[in-house]
Amino acid sequence: MDIGLLLDDSYRTLHDAIAETVNHDAPRSRVSAHLSSRHFNLQETVIQEVIDIRFEIDLRIRAVDVSTAKTAVYPDCDAVGLHYRVTRADWQS
Repeated sequence: MDIGLLLDDSYRTLHDAIAETVNHDAPRSRVSAHLSSRHFNLQETVIQEVIDIRFEIDLRIRAVDVSTAKTAVYPDCDAVGLHYRVTRADWQS
């Protein structure tokens, strides 16, 4: 899974300090724990729940870009996957 973020235009670091950065540790741990908590039948469900988590954790995030891939589904393909790119405004509507 790959997760990309689009932050508010006003986001700036002022002191090049870790405290000013986007925290990747907590969301990564939460997403990992969530994905390990049960079996998911659909990639769509996984992606949608990851988007919920990312938007919930950091209000500076304007958009989330998530992609997943399942390997070994078809013998003639390396993987099949999905890619969601959604803004907070579109997600909440």
